[in-house]
Amino acid sequence: MKSVYLCATPRHLIMTLLHSQSANRQATIVLTAYSEALWNFFNSLRGKLATWEGVSEVHVLRRRRAADYTFLARWLDRRFIRDHLGSYRLVNFLWLPQSLVFASQYFFAAADSAVFLEDAPTMSNALPEQGLRRALRKLVLGIDHEFWTSPKLSEIWVSNPDAFPNFPREKMRRLTVDLATISLDQAAVDRLLTLFGVTIHNFLGRRPGAPAVLVLAQPISSSVGRAITRSSQRRIFSALAQHYHDLGYTVLFKRHPRDDLDYELEPSIATLPRFLPSEMLRFLPLNLDTAVSLASSGILGTGAVRSINADPAFPSHRNLSRTLEAIRALR
Repeated sequence: MKSVYLCATPRHLIMTLLHSQSANRQATIVLTAYSEALWNFFNSLRGKLATWEGVSEVHVLRRRRAADYTFLARWLDRRFIRDHLGSYRLVNFLWLPQSLVFASQYFFAAADSAVFLEDAPTMSNALPEQGLRRALRKLVLGIDHEFWTSPKLSEIWVSNPDAFPNFPREKMRRLTVDLATISLDQAAVDRLLTLFGVTIHNFLGRRPGAPAVLVLAQPISSSVGRAITRSSQRRIFSALAQHYHDLGYTVLFKRHPRDDLDYELEPSIATLPRFLPSEMLRFLPLNLDTAVSLASSGILGTGAVRSINADPAFPSHRNLSRTLEAIRALR
């Protein structure tokens, strides 16, 4: 039976390559993308992945959020599964182990068996929603957010099983191939970097030997209550990069995969590939002192000595002036 890995991010893809190799299993990879930029990036990898040891098939699906609610989207998913996948074991990446997003639910329903892998070390331990809201989802959309109770689901792999007391103990497994903790030799790192068209030289700023600061920009104008403008988002992360540049650090700047803004940056600030998982930086000799962002869990797996949330109160106040003031106080 084939193993189908359903990937929605470049991080999922790298985890797939590592997990299938560790399990000595041939992977059928299904890459799904909502944005055109990510869809184009995934399509550009077809040739590289076709020759990757352990990869048997690669499919790229374009998705649109509004369309995912329609009968047509469900029909297309089911037709794709019938025509291309057949009988399979699903390996899926989830932030909430009790719920499946639209891009996953029909793949789960059609699978013979399923395994969940932790999407990130900050995966939520929240209990499933109950009451009227759950009943309406099930009635209108055909979704029941308790997939984790299904006998079809055999394993849930997470980096720390003890952090998930709400979920079935017999299904929990300790994940040993997480990007935030795994050890890779230089040859493996170099090969993974080729997927993003970069080498070690792309990561070196113009201040040799200076401690480096990684600034991770977040699409906060679209993901934190949408109560801040795109212009304010640009000002916040540009100011964050400029602040550490002025303090004498080598600054590395990386946008979130969903972030399509252009930022005002000093020429000496190295801009990293947008789709490169930030965890890949821990394998590189960057003298990374600090990883800093706003409302991001990405700072936790970079290998930096310090991980800083520039303004922990931001989700509650969402005020540009207060956030810029908090940035000026950072060291």
